[in-house]
Amino acid sequence: MVTTFKWHGKKFNKKVLRQARRGLNSACKMYVTYIKQHMYPGHPPAPPGSPPAIRTGRLRRGITYDRAVIVADGFMGRVRSPVSYSTYLEYGTINMKARPFMIPAMKSQGPKAGREVIKHLRKVK
Repeated sequence: MVTTFKWHGKKFNKKVLRQARRGLNSACKMYVTYIKQHMYPGHPPAPPGSPPAIRTGRLRRGITYDRAVIVADGFMGRVRSPVSYSTYLEYGTINMKARPFMIPAMKSQGPKAGREVIKHLRKVK
């Protein structure tokens, strides 16, 4: 008895990479949505330890993500805020306690983001 296998390696790898990138983009979009929805709704300033309050909306509008790219050891998706004071809010300063919004989102949504990537990888046939 003889069994023949035909391997479509490059074609299959291309499909896996495409779905992994889609899954990571979807996970990044999920993080952005979570962060924007969990800003402190009350009047500024927000209590220390809670997400920052919305004063002008500039911080919330600026939170975005970069499309996933291939790096040396896999993929990288980046959720970012280009607003200059976002680092001070996230980590605090000598005069102000932190009002983190990125790190809590990553901790809260991490497992869900992993499931999102796996969901996309399961679409590969």
